[in-house]
Amino acid sequence: MKKVFIGLGILSLLGVAGVFVACNAYRQAEGRLPDSLAALVPGYMDAIPVDPYDGKPFRYAPAKGIVYSVGLDLTDSGGSTKLPERTKRYIPDKHRWEAEDVVFEINGHAE
Repeated sequence: MKKVFIGLGILSLLGVAGVFVACNAYRQAEGRLPDSLAALVPGYMDAIPVDPYDGKPFRYAPAKGIVYSVGLDLTDSGGSTKLPERTKRYIPDKHRWEAEDVVFEINGHAE
């Protein structure tokens, strides 16, 4: 199971890397992030990458400045960084894979 988890994590990172590059290119051209990932196709990407956990396109919350995956629980929690243990403070590089959703920050912040 651990190998599957690591493999899905690597696929998530690869998919999100393409979204980051496209979002930043869009921001440079338009002066803002896109309203949706669909705005990146076809000018900045051929297609929106799929979330390796559920096979659907990665989720995007422009107001939060995040792209996210549903993660192992396969539940879309709206880009939640809530951790199972409420005593922890969310630190992206440390807790990304433990939160309700696997969140990647475009604007350098998460909720």
